[in-house]
Amino acid sequence: MKNIKELIKRENIDLIDFKISDFIGNLQHITIPACNFTSKFLKDGIGFDGSNYKFAKVENSDMVLKPDLDKYFIDEFYSHRVLSFIADSFIADTGEENLADPRNICKKTLELFQEKGIADEIMFGPEYEFHIFDDVKFEYSSERSFFQVFSRQSQKNSGNDFSNKGFHISSASGYHASLPNDTYADLRNEMTLTLGKMGIPVKYHHHEVGGAGQMEIETNFMNILDAADNSQLIRYVVKNIAKKYDKTATFMPKPIDSEAGNGFHAHMFMKKDGKNIFAVKKNGELSKTALYAIGGVLKNVKSLVALTNTSTNSYKRLIPGFEAPVKIFFGKANRSAAIRVPAYVKSKEFMRFEYRTMDSMCNPYIAFSALALAMLDGIENKIDPTKMGYGPFDVNVFTLPEEQIKSIDSLPATFDQALRTLVIENDFITKYGTFPKIVLDKYIEIKYKEFMNVTNKISPYEYLAYYDF
Repeated sequence: MKNIKELIKRENIDLIDFKISDFIGNLQHITIPACNFTSKFLKDGIGFDGSNYKFAKVENSDMVLKPDLDKYFIDEFYSHRVLSFIADSFIADTGEENLADPRNICKKTLELFQEKGIADEIMFGPEYEFHIFDDVKFEYSSERSFFQVFSRQSQKNSGNDFSNKGFHISSASGYHASLPNDTYADLRNEMTLTLGKMGIPVKYHHHEVGGAGQMEIETNFMNILDAADNSQLIRYVVKNIAKKYDKTATFMPKPIDSEAGNGFHAHMFMKKDGKNIFAVKKNGELSKTALYAIGGVLKNVKSLVALTNTSTNSYKRLIPGFEAPVKIFFGKANRSAAIRVPAYVKSKEFMRFEYRTMDSMCNPYIAFSALALAMLDGIENKIDPTKMGYGPFDVNVFTLPEEQIKSIDSLPATFDQALRTLVIENDFITKYGTFPKIVLDKYIEIKYKEFMNVTNKISPYEYLAYYDF
């Protein structure tokens, strides 16, 4: 507390902001004058209505928010000097931890691995894919619905009337595009430097495959809680810097039909006593523990995707032809696999595998916890992915004969299928107590209502297909 008070004085901080994720994963905040940030405040916290965060029912929803004093940064997106904290929630009348707080679930998951003596750290290295557009319009009402995105960078707009210098990127040709075609490089530079000031370690950034402004930022490895916290903050930074430049950013999995979608790939390994337990002495090979972890993820992936791919739009990305996984298998250097073992990694320190299915519609605290629990299921039960028939397959499976393709199990085709599977197959998540069954049931209820709400709406494409039938 003393160091923070000194920081407030040294940096002339006017206001203190507290950021907390709701149950679904939306980042919320509340702000106080810096003079109110006292020892008494830290003890008492700020009361709030947990029902608006989907933490509790309205008839019993009083909760208290308290900052994590190890997670703060100077927030550059205000006109005043603001110090922002990540915060946790507690039950108001008892002071107990809020079991429905996704950040608490993430903390408990890491503690479980430590208590079992399996790992001290669960390391995540996420890749954040997103689109930057110059403009977006959308509307839905009973008599009118549409969406429209506009990207000056896209070759599809090379004939438009705006000042056109001829530097465009065609569909599916944007991977590592260079200047002057990569017109958003400076935005990503500013995003990267801003994240660095906040203590978020960026590995690199680049233009992605999509011609209409698809981007990627990848971070260095972080422990599970830091990775989840920083995932929320990266979305916060990306959207605010895009707005600063009069652009708009989205992490939607599939914002444009027939273009590459936005994934949220996660590279993962575990450490025990400072050593990577996914590596063996010989470089370039995964340990038995790593293979069992892969087995756990693939065995449970049909229900896992309901927690890592959490929207109807998510499953419009998971279709053949766009480097998004559809089949349940693993492979070395294979970008059509649900799990890829990077071939370029030779160092024992960073031996790992990559879960390629996930997208940014998920709540990262819940998704990372679910992935860790699936890995734990595999490790404890010694689930060998090769014996289970999950590979490794080191070919593009869609070039195989039709019968062989059909023999490889598929991911759920819709969010509805994924949720229905999660209802039946959730023991790997709930059996340890870190992700209570009552909390999972609440998640399924909320998400199924969301699914039905979207599914029951009339789309413009239905008019195109059926109006003049």
